[in-house]
Amino acid sequence: MSTRRLFACLAVLVVACELAPSAQPGALPAFPGAQGFGTTTPGGRGGPVKVVTTLAASGPGSFREAMLATGPRIIVFRVSGVIDLGGDIVVAEPQSHVTVLGQSSPGGITLVNGAITNYKTNFHDAVFRFLKLRAVDGDTFAFNPVYNLVIDHVDMSGGADETFDIDFSHDFTVQWSTVTNSKRGPNSQNFGWLIAYRPTTNITFHHNLSAHHQGRCGAQFHWAGSGPLPADGAKLDLRNNVFYNCGFQQIYRADAAPPEGTNFNLVGNYAKSGPNTPAGSMLFGLGGTIFMQDNVYPGQSIMSIYSTPTYLALPHSFPPVTTTSAAVAFDDVLDHAGAWPRDAMTARTVQEVRSGTGTLGKLDDALTTGPGPAPPVDADLDGIADAWELTHGLNPANPLDSALLDASGYAHIEVYLNEVAQALTGQAPTPPGTPAPPTNLRVTP
Repeated sequence: MSTRRLFACLAVLVVACELAPSAQPGALPAFPGAQGFGTTTPGGRGGPVKVVTTLAASGPGSFREAMLATGPRIIVFRVSGVIDLGGDIVVAEPQSHVTVLGQSSPGGITLVNGAITNYKTNFHDAVFRFLKLRAVDGDTFAFNPVYNLVIDHVDMSGGADETFDIDFSHDFTVQWSTVTNSKRGPNSQNFGWLIAYRPTTNITFHHNLSAHHQGRCGAQFHWAGSGPLPADGAKLDLRNNVFYNCGFQQIYRADAAPPEGTNFNLVGNYAKSGPNTPAGSMLFGLGGTIFMQDNVYPGQSIMSIYSTPTYLALPHSFPPVTTTSAAVAFDDVLDHAGAWPRDAMTARTVQEVRSGTGTLGKLDDALTTGPGPAPPVDADLDGIADAWELTHGLNPANPLDSALLDASGYAHIEVYLNEVAQALTGQAPTPPGTPAPPTNLRVTP
């Protein structure tokens, strides 16, 4: 975050950024497989389905128009390819309660030339899945503040400030996503993740790939400012993430610790040195209470050089996340993370992680421009293939039934696109009526 933005936020958000209610424990997950803090948000469930029908930056049927609509809504895509945003999409409180389901696009959606961002106004209860955000400047997501947020199977790259930047926020999860290849050169920091400023708390990062950053390859957490925190301190859960070719700061860094304390789980993460990783690179800046188990960093140190945390014998009791060994997570993340179908950048980066090659600042990979497979037959344009509607007792001529809830508690459009998501990642058959996913769903050395 720039100095200008920092001081503006500190001035305005000291009072305004009180801890808002988080989604209720035990509630329905945002989608099957959503795990971590904030993942019981309904997102846009209960609102209408908005179908993106053009790759244009704005206007009727555009992604921008759908994002800037107000009230609960679920956004799906009937197009494939690159959307040049022509500048940031700036959201605020009225644009909260939104679910963006990129897996609905037959060939995938890539957003360029703009971030999804808010500034000094609340934005909350949002779900983003299966998108590629290929920044050429600024950030990809830059929320300030946000809560009840889930980012799943999203690719983020190319940020000149940080690639992924969330400040003054709480209760959110980033899972099965990639933050890679930040921008290098004049007016660029070549940084990965920044999660900063009180009330930073209740955060889960799991099964993500972070690679090719000079700094902040593992998220930098810090707690400047005066926003509220729970009396027992900030809570952060990092597990089964993969880090590669970091010039500085593997796994995470915590500084400007709050007097209330910090509480970390750090489990099953795998860091791997690359061509730009110096000798003596390490996890550092630890403090507070921490449960550490099975974190792997071959040839490097996993210990702190700045402070001595209190190590716990048992993990903090945070929302559960299915967790494997670091060795298993290394392959799982490289096989499954990010937006599908994968593009040239993700395929190239995964290959480099496996082979120990690559460099910082490479951003010239070809974009997937489409048009991709033809969209499914959908007579009422409600986002669900007619064939699926017929097999599930819906009416292909009724555009309103896709937003209705079924017995599971999810909207019919969510049930359908959850199946599509599983098919894209190779975990389930392709639902009736949808284009078959690509057959090259595994990137091998």
